[in-house]
Amino acid sequence: MVYKTMAEENQDLPVGVEVSLDSTPRGGVFSVAFFTDNKGVFVSKAEATKVVIHECDENGESIFETFAIIG
Repeated sequence: MVYKTMAEENQDLPVGVEVSLDSTPRGGVFSVAFFTDNKGVFVSKAEATKVVIHECDENGESIFETFAIIG
C-alpha cells in the first residue's frame, strides 16, 4: 500500500489514522499510525487498544511496521 497521499498537507484523514511528518527511527521520512479497538474497528487514539505504525520512505512505501497493544 502506498501511504504518500496520507502524508500530504491538509489531508482529511479518517478517525483512527494519524500521520507524523517527522523522520522515523529506521530511516523513513514520515509515519502513518492506525488505531483500532479489540474488534479491529478504527477508533480515536484515546479509545484505541491496538496500533499499527508504518514507517514510510519518500515514495510512500512502508519500510517497517510496528504493532502494539495499548494500555
